[in-house]
Amino acid sequence: MASSSSTSGWKHASWAFLADFSWNEPDDPVPDWGGACAMAAARLAYEAPLWERLGELLAAASIGLAGFGADPLETDWTRFRPLKRDREERWSDWLAHLLEHSTTGVFASLLFGRTVDTCQRPEVHRELVIGGARLDLRVAWSDGASSHVEVKTGDLCLEKTFPTAQLHREYIGHSRCDDWILLPPEHLARWHRVEQLGAAAFAIVIRAVTWRDVATALRKALTHSGETLPWKVWAWTLVGCIEQDLLHFPRLVNGVPVGGGAALSQLLAYLEDCQHE
Repeated sequence: MASSSSTSGWKHASWAFLADFSWNEPDDPVPDWGGACAMAAARLAYEAPLWERLGELLAAASIGLAGFGADPLETDWTRFRPLKRDREERWSDWLAHLLEHSTTGVFASLLFGRTVDTCQRPEVHRELVIGGARLDLRVAWSDGASSHVEVKTGDLCLEKTFPTAQLHREYIGHSRCDDWILLPPEHLARWHRVEQLGAAAFAIVIRAVTWRDVATALRKALTHSGETLPWKVWAWTLVGCIEQDLLHFPRLVNGVPVGGGAALSQLLAYLEDCQHE
């Protein structure tokens, strides 16, 4: 009954109120950019000392890189084809070359924490097959120790690193060996989850380094006079490709980033690390 009564009420409702109804369109609001301008001004004030520091760091780096004509960050590497950057094994090839042909050993010493004298011209094996597994890099150091490095540039199949490390240790047959995984910084969190499971199952410690560590070590090694000019040219080139492809730092033109990329604060932190001995 309530429903019927309600319907009846609507049927007899009067629309007479519309006779005097009127509506005036409001005036267009005047745009106010005050808030946006204030935000932009605040950002500029915040970033001003960061830009100043970036200029200082680039100037300091240019002293050690004077022979190359520019900082690696100032070169556009997007069309550099000698390093096929979509192929993980090509990054391994370049890394192996720089490890094996280093006359000072500074690069490997900084990256792996070994003494410099054991890192001079080590023997590096690429894609060594052991028991059905393939070692990306196997480094035989001058003191008889052995390192296995699993190289990653984007592949997230990290679990196989542990059984491969086990085969490496069985192949070497002594305790003077260690195992490493090299991967982009953003994949460290995933690796730590895999590491917790793998370490318990295999009782093996695998140490992680990132491509940021590689680029930092290479920049520092570039300032040492003992390396040959060909080695430095290859190292300078690899640094640039790592920075723009794997670390996502933008190209710099007159000290100003071009296009998108990592935050300015991240770039500054990286360049700061490269200055520290």
